[in-house]
Amino acid sequence: MSVPLHITISEQLRRQIESGDYQPGEKLPSEHQLMDAFSVSRITVRQRSPTSSIKG
Repeated sequence: MSVPLHITISEQLRRQIESGDYQPGEKLPSEHQLMDAFSVSRITVRQRSPTSSIKG
């Protein structure tokens, strides 16, 4: 069974934040940038929002 795309996007953003690709206070990619980067619809990008908050 494959992982849903919104989970994949959320996990990749989390890894990028943890690795220092994004600094505290730096803006994350916009919906349109994520849509282009992952070749997904706006709905898919918006689904990742509830799971993209940083834990810990």
